[in-house]
Amino acid sequence: MYVLLKIIKITIATIGFFIFAIVLLIYNIITVPIVYILYRFDKKYKFILQVVNHYAFRFFLFMLSLVRLFRISSVTGNVNFTSPKVVIANHPGFFDGVIIISLIKRVSVLVNGALVRKGPFYFLFKFSGYIVSSGIGESPLSVFRKCENVVRKNHNLLLFPEGTRSLHNELHKFKLGAFLIAENLGVEIQPVFIRHERPLFPKGQLLINPPAKCVNITVEFLAPIPAPKKGEAKKVMRICENLYRDTICKSDQL
Repeated sequence: MYVLLKIIKITIATIGFFIFAIVLLIYNIITVPIVYILYRFDKKYKFILQVVNHYAFRFFLFMLSLVRLFRISSVTGNVNFTSPKVVIANHPGFFDGVIIISLIKRVSVLVNGALVRKGPFYFLFKFSGYIVSSGIGESPLSVFRKCENVVRKNHNLLLFPEGTRSLHNELHKFKLGAFLIAENLGVEIQPVFIRHERPLFPKGQLLINPPAKCVNITVEFLAPIPAPKKGEAKKVMRICENLYRDTICKSDQL
């Protein structure tokens, strides 16, 4: 019986991902040309897709909750920002970026160009004002400047300081980039903690191998951290990394 239920779950999840890919492709074909035309007249329209993506991703997450893949059981903290922030988050699963975009209306995110550049959604990411790194041959400084330009345009910027997905209830060492941006531009850092009740597509797990039971996810917007003073980016990075490690330890005790 367990094997049968597992097969059914995998089949439903595969169909769900396939349908989402088709819908996203249609969404890409329809919206990108419209936004591109508007962008030719006024560059501010480039970021309209961020708001559209916000609602599209909320709908997608709702659909995944219907097939009992996972559900967001609670969101705590302030998700309405009055000024641009550098948003940082731990990265325990594949859908973390989608989850945060579904909670923040206007946010740009650094996307690994190797994952999307040859795919059908490259232009969707590009015209959403997301930063698509070109990968090989692009200097870290170039990516850094692109990230700074997003914040200068009064938009939130989402970065995962670990740089990659982590294993369940573990944390990779943080990278300095997000904290240098906050220091250079004098903006607050907004830490977001994502907790998975059980592992959900961590690094190395295939998307066609969904969990046997629905995974509850909690999202906590922690207290904002003031912009690092000049020369203190590394110090603030260590403070944030310790904050996440402490939060993981506390969540394990629940």
